[in-house]
Amino acid sequence: MSSQLYPEHAYKDWRDPSLASAAEIVPLIMDLIGPKSVVDVGCGLGMWSSVFLKNGIERLQGIDNITVPGESLLIPRENFMAHDLSKPLQLDAQFDLVVSLEVAEHIPESSASTFVDTLTSLGPVVMFSAAVPLQRGHGHINEQWPEYWAKLFAARGYRPVDCVRKRIWTNERVEPYYTQNMVVYVKSDRLADYPKLAADVLPEGELPLSLIHPYYYLLRSDFANSSIKWHGKVAMHYVQAVLRRVGLGGR
Repeated sequence: MSSQLYPEHAYKDWRDPSLASAAEIVPLIMDLIGPKSVVDVGCGLGMWSSVFLKNGIERLQGIDNITVPGESLLIPRENFMAHDLSKPLQLDAQFDLVVSLEVAEHIPESSASTFVDTLTSLGPVVMFSAAVPLQRGHGHINEQWPEYWAKLFAARGYRPVDCVRKRIWTNERVEPYYTQNMVVYVKSDRLADYPKLAADVLPEGELPLSLIHPYYYLLRSDFANSSIKWHGKVAMHYVQAVLRRVGLGGR
């Protein structure tokens, strides 16, 4: 992971969309899993971390690249540590919940296994999302389908639990990449500790985990890309209008 992975403005561009998404999802996670401690691996400015703190987390650690602008952090500086996430990381601590959202696609494929080792070394439950092929974004060098990551987690004894996506699929306040990609992985021998997840544990080998949100389907379609040229928020507003017309517009 390059020390120059993101320009400073990129972190600020992600701040408000991430905060809005976290405000919708974190209360769900608190109810389903009930963590008291969280480590956020690839935390950026601490958007998700700050929302977890507001929802009663007692112990929090954010971890990300050294280029994160410290003066813009949304969490106390003592809760942040810099680390190259493509390198092994061992902390003398365990957490109830490990969070890593839209980070793994920035890790070279040669380090993907090391990255999953880091996540699973930190706690029994991992809240995970990563960009799928053709999702595209700044610094995306390893876009993979969820099954790719599921195999890496399975090799370490973690089972996929699809407990978030169905609860947020039509929620316009959540960014589509979180809606589409978020899967919770739980250590197999700890599943019984989370009874609210029982109905969403996927049987071993069950497929698919890969889903494409209507936003991305329309954005990548010939109609959206060839007939009219849109960018940024204009594209998002168009797609949301289409989703509302077909009954997928959320609240």
